[in-house]
Amino acid sequence: MIFFCALRHLVRNRKNTRIITLLIMVITALFFMGNSLLSESSRGLKQTYTRNFTGDIVIKMKTDVSMSIFGANTPAIGEFFTIPVLKHYEAMTSILGECGEIASFTSQVTGAAVADIKNRRYNCIIFGIDPDHYFSLFDGITIQRGHFLKPGEEGGMITASFAEQITKETKKKLSIGDPILLTTMGRSGFKIREVPLAGIYTYSDMKLPVNEFIITDPQTLRDLNEIMFGTDGDYKPPEDSVDILTDDPDSLFGETRDSGVPEPDTSISIEHLQSLLQRESTPHATGWVGGNWNFIIARLHNSHADAKVIKKLNPLLAPYDAEAVDWRTAAGSSALLVLLLGFVFNGGFILVMIAGIIGIINILLISLFRRTREIGTLRAIGASDSYILGLIFAENLILSFIAGILGILFGTIVVFWVNAAGINLAGTMIASLMGRQVLSIRFSFPLVFISLGTSLGLGFISSLYPVYTALKIEPIVAVAKG
Repeated sequence: MIFFCALRHLVRNRKNTRIITLLIMVITALFFMGNSLLSESSRGLKQTYTRNFTGDIVIKMKTDVSMSIFGANTPAIGEFFTIPVLKHYEAMTSILGECGEIASFTSQVTGAAVADIKNRRYNCIIFGIDPDHYFSLFDGITIQRGHFLKPGEEGGMITASFAEQITKETKKKLSIGDPILLTTMGRSGFKIREVPLAGIYTYSDMKLPVNEFIITDPQTLRDLNEIMFGTDGDYKPPEDSVDILTDDPDSLFGETRDSGVPEPDTSISIEHLQSLLQRESTPHATGWVGGNWNFIIARLHNSHADAKVIKKLNPLLAPYDAEAVDWRTAAGSSALLVLLLGFVFNGGFILVMIAGIIGIINILLISLFRRTREIGTLRAIGASDSYILGLIFAENLILSFIAGILGILFGTIVVFWVNAAGINLAGTMIASLMGRQVLSIRFSFPLVFISLGTSLGLGFISSLYPVYTALKIEPIVAVAKG
């Protein structure tokens, strides 16, 4: 009965009904379209970063500075910030190996260097990677020319966009095998390493503000970053290699005395040195437990369970002063900026909602004053407060539901129109935030229900004060109104 009475009143007061419907529809459409765009941006960024850079979760050392796999998130700090190496590396890989949710993982060293290519200098981000596992983990990386780095191979790979930039600026085409001279400035002075160009590659659906990425073998970048490796095992050096500590100090600078006993051979054979280097360059080898990698990057069987896995891993990693973070934290400023934009948009939307609520309340109050006689008469013939309350709530919720549906339909039409238009994102930063170069927005059913709930909530909140006002109308008013 209340429903039909409410519907009859809405039809009878078409003017106010149209104004409120239009207002709620516009607010709902803005909410739906804005969050559809932000949701698609977050989805696109997640896909491109997890396929190309971060995997599903990343293990890193805890730092006071906000840090991603590219370095410090604050540029001013980044110039003076050194990415800490993972300590107790073997213990961490054992923890990951025992975690059933993890499908695979690899390791990475990150650094920055000046690259001299074809007599031009470029500031580059360098990834020193484990060739055994890195390229199988990141299926978004594809080779255009040359080949992927092989285990034990010394070399570098650059992006296709970087290669195009070099060719355009130097008027010289890059060839596989061309030298890449890498230079860094460290605590002990300049470090210079030269590697041959092994391959030119692309990232899947990726448009970044910075194209200057170079992938190298891990040992090259360790040398540039002055990273040493070591072991926490029970290894003890032979006594003959440390007997200098127990020798007579005066004998250190004296003549060699022939005691008739052959001197022990303390030299390291080339074969033994190569085995050590091979052992050190393999992230899943046993023995070396720290000091040679900055990050461990993991892929999960179920990528949507990253929060659950992070919550499980962090107590186990805490004794090693390390932590697991999700793809967004590991990606750094671009992904965090989209999250910030989401907060800013919805914060601004709340202000729009408040303005809309004030407008709707004013319209409802005007309508209510015109109905003083009707409401007073209803109360005079015995209508309860709950009946009056239900009547006004029913009117506004019906109105909000219809307006919400219309707003979602309008937003959906706009979304399909945008997708059909194939808008090219020429701005590099916008393309980076969207994770793609062509604007495409996916229809989201969960967002439909959230938007409809927002519309109903808007109508409900707008009804509170008018209902309170209606309950204050006394039956005597009906008589006074004649």
